[in-house]
Amino acid sequence: MRLEPHEQLQDWEDALDKELRQLPDAQAPDTLIPRVMAIVRAKAKLPWWRQTWWHWPPAAQVLVLLSFLGLVIGLSYYGPQAWEALAASSLGHTVAGWLQVFTPLVDGLTALVNAFALILRQTGKLALILAAAVCLALYVSCLGLGTMMYRVAFSKR
Repeated sequence: MRLEPHEQLQDWEDALDKELRQLPDAQAPDTLIPRVMAIVRAKAKLPWWRQTWWHWPPAAQVLVLLSFLGLVIGLSYYGPQAWEALAASSLGHTVAGWLQVFTPLVDGLTALVNAFALILRQTGKLALILAAAVCLALYVSCLGLGTMMYRVAFSKR
């Protein structure tokens, strides 16, 4: 007679339950209760603003609720007006003004990309493959050296 998988699982659970019930109760260390009570007393002595919100004074709870309610109402009322004030054209000009600071960086990166493309065109794919192999070898060397330094720094000797 072959048991179904769920019947096998139930038999295994019953056997495990029987074995666990036969084990004696584990005794807690003598220092456990004083340590737990010390932690409970320390948490009770915390200032009210460091405790959970439910332990705050009622006046502080009401103040926080009113602040959140005011924030929600303010965002609901003034949010659409602020969104309309930021028309697409003015927003675009504002962002363009912010990004104008990065123009020299973009020009430099463009020059580097153009130089890389020119070098690639002149040397071919082999140079690119060799450069990638050198970069990979340097990466692996740095990884190995860093691992070695970590082991030396944190060895127990």
